[in-house]
Amino acid sequence: MRRSGSRLLVVLLTGLVVGPVTVLLPGCSLVDDQRDGTERPGPADPAPSLVETREWAANDGLVSVVLRNTADRVLRRAQAEATVVTAGSVTTTVAGPCCTVADVPPGADYAFSFRLPTDVRVDDLQVGYRDVVWSTAGSDGSPRLAVQLDSVFANAVGAVVVADVTADGAPVDSAVVQAVVDDAEGDLVAIVSGTWSCFLPGRPRRIWMQLYATLPVGSTVRTVTAFARPTARAGGDANLQTSCDPAAARAQGASGPPG
Repeated sequence: MRRSGSRLLVVLLTGLVVGPVTVLLPGCSLVDDQRDGTERPGPADPAPSLVETREWAANDGLVSVVLRNTADRVLRRAQAEATVVTAGSVTTTVAGPCCTVADVPPGADYAFSFRLPTDVRVDDLQVGYRDVVWSTAGSDGSPRLAVQLDSVFANAVGAVVVADVTADGAPVDSAVVQAVVDDAEGDLVAIVSGTWSCFLPGRPRRIWMQLYATLPVGSTVRTVTAFARPTARAGGDANLQTSCDPAAARAQGASGPPG
């Protein structure tokens, strides 16, 4: 189990916690009862959770969270609610577009992030999930995308992760691309996520992901992952491109670096 931040909590919707004792956020969804694709928000289900918070980190005002879909079907949608404990045991609950989870294949990790003032020290983090919707059994989810990391470099507002993304077999209108970044010790330091459009089979498309946080010396990119989406959904930051013009995509082959 990877650990980042002051302490790592794996919060299950059963109320079971691995690590220091915490309290599950109220209003979490009945995960195991929603496999038919319906939404039934309510108290925590007594069965084991299928959405597992794996790790978190706070760096330069950016709080990053990595979760995993442990089910055998696609996690179509969930709304995460993060309760942050800062110095003096002050708690703040963060939710909304920053913390939306969507279209996560079985066994895959997904990440989200949100900002706090840079001078705030995060002592603890608790995450709950509500409005959870699953695909039907046997559904393999969305079209496939292949991702190849190119580089990572610092710029005036943080760092940029550059990757090549290629559709596998069929064009993909929209996808969320995420990079997980570790520090020199191999612990999570930040994630960057954004939504791009127009990925074509057999033609790599280069994208630049702007991370609005300074990375420690020696940081490396652990993974870069792309999740195809039925429709464009903002990923909680400025990395959003919503228009899809296949002809332009063939001609350009890339979306340019952040301005």
